[in-house]
Amino acid sequence: MAKKILLIISLLILSFTMVFANGEAETKKTVSVVMPRIAVSRGYPDLVHEYEEMTGTKVELLMLPEAEYEQKVMLELGSKGSAYDVVWAGLAAAQKYAGEGWIEQLDPYIHDPSLTDAQKFNFDDFSKGLIGNFTFDGKLYALPSMNATVLMYYRKDIFEEYGIDEPPKTWAELEEVCKKIDNDETAAIAMRASRARYGVMWPFPMVAHSFGASFVEDYPNDMHPVVNSPEMIEAISYYRDLLVSYGYPGATTGHFSEVVTAFQQGNAAIMIDGAPLVGTVLDPEQSQILGKVGFAVVPRGPVALWPPANGHALTIPVGSKNKEVAWDFIKWALSKETQLKNALDNNETAMTRNSVVESKEFMEKYDYDNGGYTKALANTFQSLQSYYWPLVPEWREAEDYISVALSNILTSDIDPKKALDEANEQVYDIFLRAGYYTE
Repeated sequence: MAKKILLIISLLILSFTMVFANGEAETKKTVSVVMPRIAVSRGYPDLVHEYEEMTGTKVELLMLPEAEYEQKVMLELGSKGSAYDVVWAGLAAAQKYAGEGWIEQLDPYIHDPSLTDAQKFNFDDFSKGLIGNFTFDGKLYALPSMNATVLMYYRKDIFEEYGIDEPPKTWAELEEVCKKIDNDETAAIAMRASRARYGVMWPFPMVAHSFGASFVEDYPNDMHPVVNSPEMIEAISYYRDLLVSYGYPGATTGHFSEVVTAFQQGNAAIMIDGAPLVGTVLDPEQSQILGKVGFAVVPRGPVALWPPANGHALTIPVGSKNKEVAWDFIKWALSKETQLKNALDNNETAMTRNSVVESKEFMEKYDYDNGGYTKALANTFQSLQSYYWPLVPEWREAEDYISVALSNILTSDIDPKKALDEANEQVYDIFLRAGYYTE
C-alpha cells in the first residue's frame, strides 16, 4: 500500500514538473529585430544582452549592410510576412511603409497603460520635429532612433582676429562675415554643393525654406511643384554667390568629404554641415584646428529658421506575430538609459531624446568648446521642423532632377530661373504619373 502511495505521489510530482516545464517553454518570448549596419545602430549588438537579462526575452538581431537593407526589408514587409517584429526605417522608407499599410500605428501602444507607463516612457522627451517626420495623416507610425542635423562650425581664432564677437545669426550676417574674413590663405565658407545624393540637397533646403521657398504648393495637400518660385530663385542665387565668392577652391562641386577636409585642414573658416561629423572634424590625429572651433545654430533666413532634419526610426510590421513584445523592445531600445549608453560607448551624437543630449554625461563626453557643441546641438534640436522635403516615395527621383539643376546653377552662368523651370517640369511629370493630381 505504501509503495502504491509513493508511486502515485511520484507520478503527480512528475506531472506537475512537466506541466511547469511546458508552460515555461510556451511563455519563453523571442523578438526578431532587423537593422542596417550604420553608425548609430552599431552599438545594439553589444546592448541587447541587457534587454534579454532584464526581460527574459531572446533577441534575434539581424544587422544587414546598408546597401542591401532597404530592398530586403521592403520585400518582406510588402508580403506582410512575419520574419521581423521590429524594423529600422529611414524617412522615405517609413512614409512608403505607412502608405502601403505595412507597419503598425504606434499611438495605440503609447496610450495603452497596460503596455506603456506614460511617466517612465516620457513621450514628450522625443524631438518634436522628428515625431512630426514619422506622423502621417495624424497618426504616428515609427519612433525616432536617429536624429541627424546640421550645425555651424567656425574658427574662433579667425573671428577674434577680425574683431567678430559672435557667430552670424542670419544668412545676411553670414555673407557680411564671409566678406570680411575671406583671404587668399583661408576661404571663408565650406558647404556641400555636389549633385550626388546627400550633396547639395542636404544643406540647401534649409536655405530655401528660410527664404520662404517650398518644393510643392502645400505638402501633403497640394503636390504641384513650385521648384521655380521667386523665393527658390532668390535662395539658390544667394547660395551660388556665397560659394563662388567666398568658398574654398572647388567649393561649387564639393561633397561632404571635401567640405570636412577643407575645414579640418584650416582651408576654410566656417563650415555648415552635419552635427555628427564633429568627431571626424576634430580627430586628434588628423585635425589641424583642435582647440580653435566654436559651434552655433545655422543661420536664420528672412522668413524662418529651418535646420535640416533627417531621422530614422523603429517600427512594427503588421505581419509580426509578437507585436506587444516588439513594442516592449522599442521602448527599451529608445529609452533614455539605452540611448545614453549608446552615445557614451559608441561616440554617437545623433540621439533622439532631448534629455540625452542635455544630460550631464553627454555634455561631459562631447565637451567640445567647453560645452558649446552640446549647447548648439540642443538648441538646434529644439528648432527642428517636421517638414524638410516631401516625404513621398517619388521624392528621390524628383530630388535627382532638382540636384542637377542646382548644380548647373552653381557651376555655370546659366540663368537660375531657366534651370529651375526645367526641373519644375520634370518634377511635375513625376508627381503626375504618381497620381497626386491630374492634368
